Amino acid sequence: MSNRKNIIGVIGILVLVASFLIFLLISGPREAIDWTGLAFVFLAEIIFFGGISFIDQIASKTSGVFLRAGAFSILTIYGVLSVILSLVFVQFFRSDLRLLVTIQLLLLLVCMIILIVLTASSKGIDRRNLATECAVANMQALHDFAVKLERDPANQQFAAPLRRIAEAIHFSDFASVSVKDAELQEKLTALQSLLERDTAEKETLIDQHVKELLFVIDQRNRDVKSMKAGQI
Repeated sequence: MSNRKNIIGVIGILVLVASFLIFLLISGPREAIDWTGLAFVFLAEIIFFGGISFIDQIASKTSGVFLRAGAFSILTIYGVLSVILSLVFVQFFRSDLRLLVTIQLLLLLVCMIILIVLTASSKGIDRRNLATECAVANMQALHDFAVKLERDPANQQFAAPLRRIAEAIHFSDFASVSVKDAELQEKLTALQSLLERDTAEKETLIDQHVKELLFVIDQRNRDVKSMKAGQI
């Protein structure tokens, strides 16, 4: 990352120096609009290369691909338009210094607003991605727990109903969070306690608990489906 940042910085400095040398080589008297145009060219180049370096740094903490692509496009458009505006005014509208400054400042303001919106959006994407990762990890843990109960030799008598639970969880939506997740976890833990008991009514209790678990899983699936339908 530091090497990339250094390369961007060196290229930016070279572009600034080249722009200034080209400006000095152009013959003719220097007026306020010439220096103003040059200042906005410098500003556009600084914002472009500085912006790329800054975005590259924070992109590792946010949704990188989305932020890099969007910011690079906006910075490029801003830089090109700013340079073109300066050149056009210097060549054809030399008396309209105030108009040049106004348009350049408005262009800069629009660029900054769009970059702020992009950064905020990328952070929102990160929060959703993190929530999805947590949901997947939680459901995977519940599925692994159910599979563990099924494959435990001590539970061989109840392997079939335990397999139904593991399969029901397996075919659930792992990427979504539901209010039923905590209840599902509690019932799986309670099922483990029932399996460890040695009582006459053990088989009846487990059969009833398996039905409750399957019902909770079905409720979770309905809840997730309803939640997703509401987001469309």
